[in-house]
Order: sequence, then structure tokens, then C-alpha cells
Amino acid sequence: MAKADKITLETQDNYQKQTYRNRAYIAHSNGKLLLNILNTIAELIALETPITTSSVFQKNTQLQDMRHLANCKKEPSYDFDTYHQVFEGNHGHIENLSILDLLFNEGPNTLNYLQNQTLES
Repeated sequence: MAKADKITLETQDNYQKQTYRNRAYIAHSNGKLLLNILNTIAELIALETPITTSSVFQKNTQLQDMRHLANCKKEPSYDFDTYHQVFEGNHGHIENLSILDLLFNEGPNTLNYLQNQTLES
């Protein structure tokens, strides 16, 4: 999203259980902590990319379709750069956490970090 020219959020499909659409993880003193969030944090990371929502559901789209990233039935594995995490000394670096964890740890550098990562579609 940090590298996109425009972002369109799918809002017209059926609700799907067990997706990252309503989940976020951060590192906690006890390990991985699940948060349920709905509000966007784009303004917190100063993301200036226009964000729109879909008006109709389209199974196939001409846009770069990243909806599969919201499926959490299988934890994904990405080759992202590591960043400092507060509890890294207790648990090592924990992967696949929420952007909130990145924001809490990287602060104003969050957008720069995201722009330097590569995500295969």
C-alpha cells in the first residue's frame, strides 16, 4: 500500500470469518497479542495515497488484487527486513505482526520502512 498510486478497499463482498480484515497482532511482554481494529492508521503513518472503497463486488478486477492477503487461515511468510521490537530480547523477532507494532516501534520511519519492502502479489 505504501508504494501504490491509489488504494481501493473492497467493501461490497460477503463478510468472511478468519481474515486479517478484523485482526491485528502486536508484540507484548507475553508474546504475540491479538487486537481487533477497524479504523485506518493511514494518517498516523502520513500515507498520502488516495483511498477509496468499492461500490460493487467484482470477483475479477483490473486492479492489482491483494484481497488474498486478508486470509489468515494460513500464516503467510514474507521476506521483510526486521525492525527493532521492544520485547525482542524476550521472544526474538516476531514476524507477521500488525502495522501497529511497526508504528509503535519505528514511529515516523514507518512509511519509509514500508516503501522499502517488496510484497509479491
